[in-house]
Amino acid sequence: ENLDRAAARRQEREGGRQRSITDADAIREVDQFIQWLGEHMVSDVGLRMSQQDAGAYGQFEVSRRIVTIFRRAIDTGNLDRTMVHEMWHAMEAALPAADQAAVRQGHLRARDAWLGKNEWAQSFVSADRILDQITGDEAQAWLDAHPDRSGLPVVVDTQNGKPRVRMSWTGDTYRFRDRHEYFAETMADRYFN
Repeated sequence: ENLDRAAARRQEREGGRQRSITDADAIREVDQFIQWLGEHMVSDVGLRMSQQDAGAYGQFEVSRRIVTIFRRAIDTGNLDRTMVHEMWHAMEAALPAADQAAVRQGHLRARDAWLGKNEWAQSFVSADRILDQITGDEAQAWLDAHPDRSGLPVVVDTQNGKPRVRMSWTGDTYRFRDRHEYFAETMADRYFN
């Protein structure tokens, strides 16, 4: 309710369409997902709504088993997709070891195929994941190797006077970040399609 009131005030100032955390269609979709999955599978998962603009739509805290939904998910109409994505993070830990290994292998195959078409991203690879950013000498080397970076999904700036290149994740690329995002995005795709 507080988020709705804050959104209404912001909408009055900005003149845009108000989004609500009580959007009946989004709530119905999330409820259907929980029923499909089985309530017992998520009975220990907490939910927190946040006004914070973290750049993300949501996050799952593994150790506390809490899903946080950020205002951005609501404002952009992505509440249902975000909730389902974050719930899949909660489910990943319940997978048997063999299935977790299969997820890891599936992620590496998909990531490597994507990297094969996006050579510019190789500098962001660290073991099994793609880093959110590179800084300092590594960033400068990347900038020197990619003087024409128009069209590449990166943000270039400085941090403490040193160059920084950040990934600008999209719905199409975020799944390659690590095996956890690959699992949550792939399973959300399968659920909604």
